[in-house]
Amino acid sequence: LRNILTQWLDFLIDPRLVENINDDGIQQLIVLPLEKRPGANETLFEKHIDNLRHHLLSKRYGMDASNEMMRLAQERKLEKEEILRRKMKDKPKLETHLHSSTKFYNSTKSILTKLGECCLARYLTDDYRLIQSMLGGDEASKTDFAIAGLDPLDDAHPVIQKACVWGNEEQMQSCRDDLMSILMRRAKYLNESKGSCSAIINAE
Repeated sequence: LRNILTQWLDFLIDPRLVENINDDGIQQLIVLPLEKRPGANETLFEKHIDNLRHHLLSKRYGMDASNEMMRLAQERKLEKEEILRRKMKDKPKLETHLHSSTKFYNSTKSILTKLGECCLARYLTDDYRLIQSMLGGDEASKTDFAIAGLDPLDDAHPVIQKACVWGNEEQMQSCRDDLMSILMRRAKYLNESKGSCSAIINAE
């Protein structure tokens, strides 16, 4: 596999590279989880993007101006959707394209068997450790009960632990909940104390 998460962010997790980042270097890392929680009909990815836009605008222009810009943007979005809806009435067979995340999560069949999912999860163990590190502090330790032996990365840049620290409290918690959901979906596979992937699958 190429371009796994730990490769993308190696400059923030490899101690040899981290020590080259000066005090005026990277100030913040923002994570936007693409995760459909159990029982949910869709991901919160679009909501995360809207919240990030609002967060950045408020930091640059202030809360009042940010709220007004978001309101105007929503109005324009609704206007465009209405125009598209009217066009679709005249062309009911026109092919439409869904957001890739929607298309992916509406898929009814996994391309991997359960054994394949387990093997892939274990191959990506360091990625899951990185995700656990992004929870930061006490939140990361809460996964210990479900994923024995999966510890956060050591010596990572401090911005890793603050990946969800942006926006309001609701957004921060939503971000952490999505990351936790990612970990919980693979918890049984990542816990090597339960034996090999074959043993785990055969025990189900």
